[in-house]
Amino acid sequence: MTDRQRDCVLWAARGKTDWEISQILGVSHETVIQHLKHARERYGVQKRAHLAVMALFDGSISFADIFMR
Repeated sequence: MTDRQRDCVLWAARGKTDWEISQILGVSHETVIQHLKHARERYGVQKRAHLAVMALFDGSISFADIFMR
């Protein structure tokens, strides 16, 4: 997973919408959609929640990352 995909997954795991993530990261809404789509494809999942669980499972993100504000 690329660094930007990881950033998008992390913010999604924190409960942010695609639009909110785009504002936080300073990229377009479509870019966030594409990053999350590619991350889901990488893990072979269709849902955001499942993506977050898989990223937690393989260590790409941690619970500390999610709850650190």
